[in-house]
Amino acid sequence: MKQNKTFILLALVGVVGSVLLIIKKQKNINLWVQVVDQYSNPVEEVKINYGGTSGYLNDGSDSDYLLTDDNGLGFTKGAYGNGLSMWGIEKRNYVFRLDNNQDTPEQRINIYGRSKKDHQNYWGNYSKDIPFTIVIWKKEAESQVKTGERLFAGIPDGRLYFLDFDSKLYARQVDEIEKAGMYIRFERSETDWTATINYHKGGLIETTDQYMFEAPDSGYYSTVKKEGDGQSWQNYYDFYIYNQRAETYSRYHIKLMPFFNDKYAAVRIWYVTNYKGERNLYDENI
Repeated sequence: MKQNKTFILLALVGVVGSVLLIIKKQKNINLWVQVVDQYSNPVEEVKINYGGTSGYLNDGSDSDYLLTDDNGLGFTKGAYGNGLSMWGIEKRNYVFRLDNNQDTPEQRINIYGRSKKDHQNYWGNYSKDIPFTIVIWKKEAESQVKTGERLFAGIPDGRLYFLDFDSKLYARQVDEIEKAGMYIRFERSETDWTATINYHKGGLIETTDQYMFEAPDSGYYSTVKKEGDGQSWQNYYDFYIYNQRAETYSRYHIKLMPFFNDKYAAVRIWYVTNYKGERNLYDENI
């Protein structure tokens, strides 16, 4: 019996020691954050919920919230754990977006402790002078953002077609290249196809970004070529567009249908265009 009591006591000491070790690993997560809009302007009175997290216990500190000051700054006072989670980022007439590598169903940003020092979200990388930056999008800026859809068909024998979104003209064949904005050329055989898209007065950038809320300011190229076999009936691509003539930025979701029917190939384009000449492409309705 005495031996059993000694074993139980040693086991309890081991459990307590493990718990103390876990608690010791937790620490205060004092993080400075700054909220800015899509134009890098500080945004005040943004509410951010936060709480400590732990990989060893069920949770860290209780949840709390902060409000940013007139410099867009806030501080996660009182949080502790092995990491920090922020969620519920809210301000009227603004929308919060996550980068693709941070996206979760709960729309959370996770800040890591000492186990992930090489990660960009390691909390030790930030201070009041170098705060962790959160971007939210100002909805008032979308008044000049317009959406629409175009569908047109062309004979896939190498002839050139263009679509002028600004003057609301549908596809037509043109003889002078200088008159055109966006061109498309289809060529197909019984077994394969090629589509060439050219934006002569501006450019395109293909992207896999599922949000596409802001067009890049540079890096556009004039021509892109897509091809496939006879089995690829529907092909989807996403592009940022810069129209130099109209001085507009857009995003196009393009569906290429090279074997639309026996005679024609077809293209459907869903577009979002900022007619104010700004790179913001957020639309709250899509």
